[in-house]
Amino acid sequence: MKKDFNRALMYCFELLKKFDIDSCEWVLVGPHADLLNGYSIRYDRLTHFHVLIEKKKIPWKISKEQKNIIEIIPPLNSEFRKSYEQYMDETGYDFDIILAPKTIMNYSKEIIEERLLSGIFFRRMKPLGNVEISEYIFSQFSPDKLQRQDIIEYIEVIVREAKKLKNKELIKRTDKFAKDILERQKVAKTVQKNTVRDGFLKGEVVFKGKIKGIVQLIKDVEKNSKLKFTEIVVTPRISPKILPSISKAKAWVVDEGGKLSHAAVVARELKKPCVIGTKIATKILKDGDLVEVDAEKGIVRILKRA
Repeated sequence: MKKDFNRALMYCFELLKKFDIDSCEWVLVGPHADLLNGYSIRYDRLTHFHVLIEKKKIPWKISKEQKNIIEIIPPLNSEFRKSYEQYMDETGYDFDIILAPKTIMNYSKEIIEERLLSGIFFRRMKPLGNVEISEYIFSQFSPDKLQRQDIIEYIEVIVREAKKLKNKELIKRTDKFAKDILERQKVAKTVQKNTVRDGFLKGEVVFKGKIKGIVQLIKDVEKNSKLKFTEIVVTPRISPKILPSISKAKAWVVDEGGKLSHAAVVARELKKPCVIGTKIATKILKDGDLVEVDAEKGIVRILKRA
């Protein structure tokens, strides 16, 4: 992973430089920053990473909707997006840009460190300095996303390593952070619990429409699958890697996500009927099932099993 990731990171330097963002103006954050520091982080998307950049450095116009979300990628049908998709094709990696709540240079050396890679200095989040940034990042996540096991284990690492330092203030902060996340998970399980009954699933509407079609199940969001125009994409979440192909589908049904998720934002951009937050669509629906996506009421009806 490390060799391939180093190559992808070098390409990232070049791509962001094309966007007029210098290596000192962004920070590698999240699981990959910790993996490069030698921490054992369980992460189910090793070819997807995150960079923290302040809003004013983003060269494209950020829509009103995007200003309210935590993770963005270049807008569809822009030169920036073409370069981004070329990056994905050449490296096999993709990345989200996390909009920083303040100027990168204002983060202290306790949180950010400089490292050298192939003669280029870049900045990355320290494993234990990540509490400040992680508190901000996770506060923006929809509750359902926080139930993923890799997120839970990631938070456990933050707490465990803080305790190794025996720093009382850091332990207090990390413990509070973990408890806040666990509380949000409990609320999510109570409020957003979904069940299948009478042959249909329920979720949240992000773009309206009503359409019938055949299910194509995409469980691995790291692979760019070929689709037909007649298909209804059913997937755990939307990844930049599968966007070029799923843009051809009739509609999307997604396990995860909230109103400001990738799936929601892009569904509105492409005007695709989309139901998100179903929780269990990928467990219930199978390839070849005939379904009706009622993105007026947030219901996915199973019409005929494959």
